Amino acid sequence: MKIAITGSSGYLASCLIPLLEKESSIKEIVGIDVAPSKKQYSKFTFQRVSVLDTKALENIFGGVDCVVHLAFNINGMHNKKLLEQLNLEGSRSVIRAVASSPRVKKLVFSSSIAAYGAHGDNPVPLTEESPLKGKGTFFYADQKHRLEEDLNEFEKKYPEKSIVRLRLCTTTGPTAYNETVTLYTAPLFIAFPFNQPPVQLLHEEDAARGFLLAILRNVRGAFNLGSDWDYSSKQHAQI
Repeated sequence: MKIAITGSSGYLASCLIPLLEKESSIKEIVGIDVAPSKKQYSKFTFQRVSVLDTKALENIFGGVDCVVHLAFNINGMHNKKLLEQLNLEGSRSVIRAVASSPRVKKLVFSSSIAAYGAHGDNPVPLTEESPLKGKGTFFYADQKHRLEEDLNEFEKKYPEKSIVRLRLCTTTGPTAYNETVTLYTAPLFIAFPFNQPPVQLLHEEDAARGFLLAILRNVRGAFNLGSDWDYSSKQHAQI
C-alpha cells in the first residue's frame, strides 16, 4: 500500500508517520506540505506542494492507494479570509483530487468533535449518530461541519471510495501544543466551581493508532476518538 499524507510536517503527521514506517504492509509514504519534515524515514518521500494546487495533488494521488488529509491551520492565524482559503478550499482541493484519481480507494479525513458544536443541550455522551451543529459557531467547528457536508455529497457521487472521518477531541501528549494544553500546564489555573463541564483529552499516541487502524482496516464512516468517561458518576476518567 502507498499512502499520501497532507500536512506531513505537522503535529498529527509527526505522530502517525513513525507507525506507518513500522507497518510492513505500507510500502511508501508520500508527504505533502509547504514545509519539509524535520525527520527522515526510509519509506518517506516529501513533495513540496500546497493543498490548493489540485493539479499537483492529482499527479501525486495517481500513484497512491490511500490519502490521509491532515492539513488544517488551527493556531497562529488571525486572517479569517486566508484561514478559510487554506482550511476550506484546501480541503476541497484534496477532495476533488481524490475524486479524479481512480487508484485512490480510501480517504481518511481528520475531523473534530467540534463539528457537533458547543451547545448546552448536547447529549452526554455525543455519539457518531448525534447531529452536527457546528456550522455558524466558532471558525474551527464551522469549517469542520461544512467540510463534513462536502464529504456527504462526495460519498453520494463516489460510493466506490471509502471515506473515514475521525472526529478527534483535544489531543495532548509530550509533543502537543494547543490552547487546552497551555491552559492545563500554566502556572496559574482558574476554575469556576459553578461550571464544571466534562472535558475529554486524547493522547497523541492513541490518536495516531486511530489513524493507522482507519488506514489498514476495511472501514468507512465516522468515528469519535476520545478518552473514556464514567457516565454513571459523571466523574472524569483517568487519562
